[in-house]
Amino acid sequence: MTSIHAPTDQTATAARPAPAVTSSWLTQRRALALLAVALGLILLGNALWLRQDKTPPGWEAARYLTSSLEAFDLIRRPALASLGGLIFVRNGVQPASGFVLPTVPFYWLFGVSEDGATWWTQGLALALLLFSVYGIGRRLFDVRVGLLAALLIGLNPEVIRLSRLYVPELAAAAVVSVMVYFLIRSEFLQRRGAVLLAGAALGLAMLQRPLLPLLFAAGPLVFVFIGSLTVGLRADSETSAQRLKRRFLPGLLLFGLPLVLSAGLYYARYGRAMAGSLFGQQAAGTAAPVGNLLSGSPLLAFVATLNASLSWAFQLLFLAGVIVYIGALIRRRVAAPSAILLAWVGVPFLALALASDSSPGSLVALYPPLALLLAFAVFFVFQRSRAAQLVASGAVMALALLTAWQVSWGQPLPQAWASRLAIHASPPSQESWPGAAIIRTLGRLNDAQQPAALSVAAALPNLAEPTLAYYARRTAPNLSLVRQTDPLPTLLEADFVILKTGATSAAPPSTVAEKNAALVSAFLQQADASFFANHRYVGRFATPDGGEAIIYQRTATPSAEQVQAIMAELNTVAAALGQAPIASTDIDRTMLRGQVERGKQLFAEGRYQEALPIFQQVVAANPAIADARQGLGRTLFALGDCDGAVEQQGQAVQLLPINGTFTVFGDMLRECGRVDEAIAAYQRAVELDPQDVRTHFVLAQAYMAQGRTEEAIREFNTTLELDKSGEFTDRTRRFLQQLQPS
Repeated sequence: MTSIHAPTDQTATAARPAPAVTSSWLTQRRALALLAVALGLILLGNALWLRQDKTPPGWEAARYLTSSLEAFDLIRRPALASLGGLIFVRNGVQPASGFVLPTVPFYWLFGVSEDGATWWTQGLALALLLFSVYGIGRRLFDVRVGLLAALLIGLNPEVIRLSRLYVPELAAAAVVSVMVYFLIRSEFLQRRGAVLLAGAALGLAMLQRPLLPLLFAAGPLVFVFIGSLTVGLRADSETSAQRLKRRFLPGLLLFGLPLVLSAGLYYARYGRAMAGSLFGQQAAGTAAPVGNLLSGSPLLAFVATLNASLSWAFQLLFLAGVIVYIGALIRRRVAAPSAILLAWVGVPFLALALASDSSPGSLVALYPPLALLLAFAVFFVFQRSRAAQLVASGAVMALALLTAWQVSWGQPLPQAWASRLAIHASPPSQESWPGAAIIRTLGRLNDAQQPAALSVAAALPNLAEPTLAYYARRTAPNLSLVRQTDPLPTLLEADFVILKTGATSAAPPSTVAEKNAALVSAFLQQADASFFANHRYVGRFATPDGGEAIIYQRTATPSAEQVQAIMAELNTVAAALGQAPIASTDIDRTMLRGQVERGKQLFAEGRYQEALPIFQQVVAANPAIADARQGLGRTLFALGDCDGAVEQQGQAVQLLPINGTFTVFGDMLRECGRVDEAIAAYQRAVELDPQDVRTHFVLAQAYMAQGRTEEAIREFNTTLELDKSGEFTDRTRRFLQQLQPS
């Protein structure tokens, strides 16, 4: 296959890719048309899937959706202060402006909706990914290689999954692929327009995920920069100093200019924290601006994660493609610049394995070079037979279509076969909690009133604060969210209160959620309860689990005497139900809660040094406030004081011995290297709430870290049984695939 062979002259081989020759029937125009049709079919499938899927956005997706709404408002009402809101961490969330800003025009054109934001933004990312992969393959090899690789990328199960979630991993991978395409077009930094576009693409990617794009781009960048110094494109007599002056430095400056303009402010502010985190000089709690790059997973765990994110059939094919490609490169059967693909795979493989997050979503930027290597191998191995090339390409595409079908809609394979191939279906599911309906009701109530606070009882299952915050931000922008675990402040301190009162069974409640549901249900059955002196009934919603969500609006702030009366009535009901009484609450606790909330807000914005004295003052004034103890512990943890954080969180679990505080305690202990103690904390959290999915998931991870395989498998299986919302299902199955490879 002459289109893949390099020229005989070594200098020419190093200088530019092999000529692009293709089959007479498959022209570039026809290939692009086929690719456009394939993209349209994938997007059509995504639209149908999103329309049928009724689940609320998950924790991460809801945070980014909220950021997109904030960006929409900032751009509609521009101000100098808006710049900081688009770039810097707000409310504990890195804004991922390079990801959320492309959503804003779609909000303007089609209105605000979760499905619309996901479909348009991820559709754009998918288009960039497919066409840039095609462009790389065409320029390095030929049209057939580019087309096959692009189709394989579009039908990759992990790519399909990410294209239906509003998270930035897919977009970051797409922009990295675009950057590589322009680097190749730059001909070793010689073409200035391509160099500028490559730098702009990398800057955009780094505003999506701060460090992951740099890891994936490091290999191609190093290869191109070295090539710009070593390849003699002007004259054989040119010295290294001349090459440095004429090629490398100008090219580097041009590449860095858009990078600095787009991401410079962010890195100027957080660069020191990132460096400290990466080199172990700061605790993991400071990692919010870094973008989840601190798991420190070993090489073998990274390899297992990569394998678990793909079916074993594709694992073998990708491995074969890499081997064939290395062999062809050694034999000088491909142009030297195409070694950029190996650099693209190898550098992030080692970097991520040794120093960073190895979740499957973070690995998606490895799929383009792997697919390109596989596509090259198909045509190289069968270069003497067009029929064999067609059959092999068809077989690979059939496998990709089968996995896409299995993952997306139907289940053509029996479950046993799908499990053996590591192909896990993700059909659309129904919403388990009518959060959007409740927020719409509250939004109508809130229109003619002052900004209101919304409080949610701990009895609400499968409801994360970011999800509710997204609905509130979208439909009632003035509605603030407060979530409490203690029923007393839930009942008293918010302008609007949502209470989940599930049907109480004859069996005694065992979890915190069940206990709170039983307590609040019984309490509200008392028509003369003191609570109704300060609250009025607003509405009632039936939930799919047979319970009800009841909304009350606070009409007046309760006096100190009313607070004590409500607490006494709650304790009377608790005693009648056989529950432990609510801990005595001093009046000054209510007075101090405003300071606690201020400290929480500062912590959420990453202003740890400012939050620290506030929590310290509250703890000094009243050591019995569990929220203040936990806030102080989390702040100390974020500032790198593991011992202080563990001490304060240890006090918090004594004051508020519920699942949530023990789970946070276990997280701190695990991050501080005290895995045995973390396991004990997680076990206690499971005892307090055996139905909490996340606790089983993190306990399984702790067991896995200690090599306690059987216990880890048991906890992962429990996670799958309990995870009705699907938040942990994909990750759990991948971990089980690692632990049970057969």
